[in-house]
Amino acid sequence: MSPLRVKQALTYLEAGLCIAAFTAFPSCTTRSRVVAQSAAGIDLSRYKTFAIQTGQIKTGDVVRPGNQVPRGKVLEAALREELQRRGLHEATEDPDLTFTYLAERRGGEAGDHGGKFQEGAFVLDAIDTHSKQVVWRAHAQAVIDPKAASYEQLKTAVKKAFRDFPDLPKQ
Repeated sequence: MSPLRVKQALTYLEAGLCIAAFTAFPSCTTRSRVVAQSAAGIDLSRYKTFAIQTGQIKTGDVVRPGNQVPRGKVLEAALREELQRRGLHEATEDPDLTFTYLAERRGGEAGDHGGKFQEGAFVLDAIDTHSKQVVWRAHAQAVIDPKAASYEQLKTAVKKAFRDFPDLPKQ
């Protein structure tokens, strides 16, 4: 297995653990929790270009490519918009960073509060295309109000994930 595939497998395992922990305590939070961190010693401002590798969306026991699911398309568009807003340019060949994701959405019972709920989580990885190392990772978890526009919640979570991601200097 290539180093990139190993990193992706670990990402999916970590995403599953995040989602599993969140599932165990669904009534503990009513808003999204977003955490992002860069690898030690990495200067993210040195990266100028990016590509988005289609990730995976899991709904229940079904896993599909993200670009075949509306949530995946929304996540990719929000990711692209945020990166471009920060001054990075999308590259079809030899990008500096490759972004990928794993997202999951499932439902359940809301415990003491009664009723149904939806929960969602995602992990975003930025991989240095040349070294094949994950240089930045973000994950988000939220209880999704089934009556609200969950796509807006998803876009907001992506924005929050990039809160500390540096802007490129204006040229």
